[in-house]
Amino acid sequence: MGESHAQEHAQAAFVPVTFELHGADASVPDGPTARGCLLVRDGEAEAWRIADAGVA
Repeated sequence: MGESHAQEHAQAAFVPVTFELHGADASVPDGPTARGCLLVRDGEAEAWRIADAGVA
């Protein structure tokens, strides 16, 4: 997931995130959850942007 986005930019970093859900719906059950975001930028002076997000 997101690999094509990473290849289009000079820098890319996958940031994993874990959290505990309470009161979720059927599509995402309660309990421990792991997700992540692909951050990209084209140079040191640019801000990081979210290019893709999904299950880690």
